[in-house]
Amino acid sequence: MGASCSTGTGTPTSRPKRLTSDVWQCFQIVQMRLPDGSIGPRAKCKFCPKDYSSSRNGTGHLRRHMLKCMPAHGQVDTTTQTQLQRHPDGSVTMWRYDPEHARNCLALFIAQTDQPINFADNVFFQELITSAFCPQFQPVSRTTTRNDLIRLFGSARDDLNAELHSLNVSVALTSDIWNACSKQDYLCVTGHYLNSDWKLTKRILGFRPMDYAHTAENIFNVILSVLETYEITNRILSITLDNASANTSSIALFVDRNIPQDGGYFFHQRCACHIINLVV
Repeated sequence: MGASCSTGTGTPTSRPKRLTSDVWQCFQIVQMRLPDGSIGPRAKCKFCPKDYSSSRNGTGHLRRHMLKCMPAHGQVDTTTQTQLQRHPDGSVTMWRYDPEHARNCLALFIAQTDQPINFADNVFFQELITSAFCPQFQPVSRTTTRNDLIRLFGSARDDLNAELHSLNVSVALTSDIWNACSKQDYLCVTGHYLNSDWKLTKRILGFRPMDYAHTAENIFNVILSVLETYEITNRILSITLDNASANTSSIALFVDRNIPQDGGYFFHQRCACHIINLVV
């Protein structure tokens, strides 16, 4: 359904595929006679008479021709052109556009500002970047952005795991169930610990969906799965929860698993903000 649209006469027409590869600075799609005698699209070079198949299987054959043809005709590949970059301290270094670095920055921007995954698909955003900031910018699809976000999440999780295992400290937890506007419930687990510089640090360890009843056993299982992910089950000093009865009952399950380091006396901390809110 997403590959076609309707004209004014009601006849479905194919939506042209957007060409985002940098090879199209050297090629253009033209309708030519194919070897079987039919008329179809071919990728024709802008600088020499050669033409190639415009197969959807990839653009590797077009890129190989571009790397030879453009320099031979005095053309510069704008995607790899080196430029000067001036720093705030007055120094100047060489700068080269890196599509992978641009994708990483875009994924981080989307994650940190809570933008939709298809944010980069907006034609006005693309025009802003290419016309005002970086003409070499290569737009990416929402699928590529999704994969970049998953990859960056995995890298950040591995870095956090490595940091926790490099420190010989206990971790204090806070946890609460969060309700999204989509009516989906999530359980968030945050870890608080002293880093190598003895500065209090907090990191979100887990943000898991709660697709079932908020019972003590379910709350316990979700939090425990987060702790097992980072292998810090035996390093938990305390956990702060609000005063819901299910949260209080889940503490007994943690004590039964011998997770508290002090036998459970100081393990359960009640949320002071929740108590004040109840009083008010």
